[in-house]
Amino acid sequence: MPSLFTILRPDLDPFKQKMVSRTYYVEQIRLVWQANGRQVSLITDTKQNTQIVNQLIAKDFPSTQTKFPAGSKLKDFQYSFDSKYCVSLITSKQNPEPTVYIQKTNTDEKPVKMISLDAEKLHFCPKTNVFVIIGKGVQGTSTVSFVDVLKKCYLATYEFNIQAFEFDPYGRYLAILDKQEKGTQLNILDSVGTCLQVVQVDDIIDVKWRPVDREGLNLSLEAEEKINQENFLEQYLERQKTLTAEKATNQAKKYKKLADKFTQAFCNPRDIEFGQKAAATKVELIREVFPEYEMEYEEIEFHEIFKFNETVTEITGDDFKEIKENETD
Repeated sequence: MPSLFTILRPDLDPFKQKMVSRTYYVEQIRLVWQANGRQVSLITDTKQNTQIVNQLIAKDFPSTQTKFPAGSKLKDFQYSFDSKYCVSLITSKQNPEPTVYIQKTNTDEKPVKMISLDAEKLHFCPKTNVFVIIGKGVQGTSTVSFVDVLKKCYLATYEFNIQAFEFDPYGRYLAILDKQEKGTQLNILDSVGTCLQVVQVDDIIDVKWRPVDREGLNLSLEAEEKINQENFLEQYLERQKTLTAEKATNQAKKYKKLADKFTQAFCNPRDIEFGQKAAATKVELIREVFPEYEMEYEEIEFHEIFKFNETVTEITGDDFKEIKENETD
C-alpha cells in the first residue's frame, strides 16, 4: 500500500488552503523537521534502499532527493542545530558497519561519506565540526564518542549507562544522566568532548535544558518585535545596496563591452591617426592663406582685455564711494 504525505496550513482559510501531497511506495516513512520549520525531510525505507526527500514548505516540489545504494538502510538522521547540514547514519549489505554521511541542505550536492564506525545514534555540532556518536558498549552500556569531521579522528570516548541524554538549545553543551549502582550522576560535557562537571543527582530520571537569552536581557514582546523589525530593515537595506552595486557593475561591464565593440567597428586607430594629421594640415593651410585673419583676431582679443583691465583700475576706492552716494540720492 502506498503512503501519502501531505502538508497543510491549519491557520489558512479552507478555500485558500494549499496542500502539498506526495505518494511513496515504502515500508516505513519518517519525518524530520528543521529547527526553523522551513523544511521537512522524508526518510523512506523500501525493500531495496533508503531515500531522503527534502521538501521546502514554501515550494510545491522537493528541493533535493537523495537515493542511497541498493540494500541501504537508514539507522538515524539529524539536522545540525543551524539547519545548514543534515547527517545520515546508513548501513548496507556490502558494508554492515554503519557509515556517516553529511549533506548540505537546500543544495544539489550529494551526501559525502565521512567515517564508518559502530553506532546507533548520532548528532552533529556545526560550531566545532564534531560528530557525537552513540554506540553499543559492554554489559548493556553505551559509548559516547566525539569525532572531528575535518580530521576524521576521535577526540574523546566515554562509557555511560545512559538514562537521559540532551544537548542544550544552542548545541554547545551535552547533559547525560549516567545510572550507576551507587546512584545517578549528571555529566556535563562540551561539544568537543571535555567533561566539565559531574554531579551526584540520585532519584533524578530526566534532564532538560532551559533556553537562556544570550544577551542576558528580559525583553518584552514589543521590544522583541521592534528589534526584529529593525534587523529586517537593516538586512533589507544591505541586500538592496548589494543588488544596486551588482547592477551598476553589470551595467558598467555591459557598456564597456559596447564601447569596445563600437571602437573596433567605427574607430580604427589608423583612421583616427590619419584624421588628426589631416586636421593639423588643415590648420597650417589656413594660417598660410589667411595670415592677416589670425593677426587681427589676436589684436582684437588683446585690445578687449586691455580695455577691461583699464576700466577696473580706474574705478578705485573714493570713486566707488561717490558712485554709491549718487545712487542713493
